[in-house]
Amino acid sequence: MSDIMAIVETSIASSLDRLSVISHNLANSTNTGYKRDIYIDRGFQKIFTSAVNNRSHNNLAVESRKTITDMQPGVLKFTGNSLDLAIEGDAYFQVKTKNGIGYTRNGAFGVDSSGRLITKHGHIIQGIDGDIRINTTTPRIDDSGNIWDRDKYEGQLALIRFENSESLVKSTDGIFFSSNSGRQIDLKQSNQIRQGYLEASNVNAMKEMVDLMMVVRQVEASQKAILGYDQMLETAIRDIAEF
Repeated sequence: MSDIMAIVETSIASSLDRLSVISHNLANSTNTGYKRDIYIDRGFQKIFTSAVNNRSHNNLAVESRKTITDMQPGVLKFTGNSLDLAIEGDAYFQVKTKNGIGYTRNGAFGVDSSGRLITKHGHIIQGIDGDIRINTTTPRIDDSGNIWDRDKYEGQLALIRFENSESLVKSTDGIFFSSNSGRQIDLKQSNQIRQGYLEASNVNAMKEMVDLMMVVRQVEASQKAILGYDQMLETAIRDIAEF
């Protein structure tokens, strides 16, 4: 494959990957606590230089692309539901899943048949002392995550902070996993719970749509480059045959 076609192929593959990321963000833009993905590549200049200098294109497309998660919080929206909780700060709710302990910013909670506080996907919310059980769907929850059923204290939510949020790996159901030993319970209460609120996704739908249009134009430009190259080869072959 020629250098030109290798570069164009990398450009198209990069555009398709970016399109996938944008589509995923838009599809999840209304999901509570969703964190958008950001597509990163090295840029055309670095790809072009690598292609020319190394003359090897086998891993060029893979090495030029990366996806990271934007961990910035979304805005808080009032719902009035007693089991809807949002965190003001950088902490996460701790949940127990089938795959181990996970972390989430999605505070749309409920109560299962055993009285345990759970996510809408059935993951069990963890308190400082383990599972939290309540006998009401209208508990009182203060800014520190202390939970009361009327005058009965039921426990305190475990809010987990990370020294480096990049250690978190996104999974399904708005859950993140991490093996980072730097995680810690927020005992200093630098984060606050807001009962009756949910954190919206941090997706800016308008910006994603603008990025989507840019990607479409990039793909169209790459297609034109392929057509131009094909026509050039066709002309060259015809001229050689006539000669």
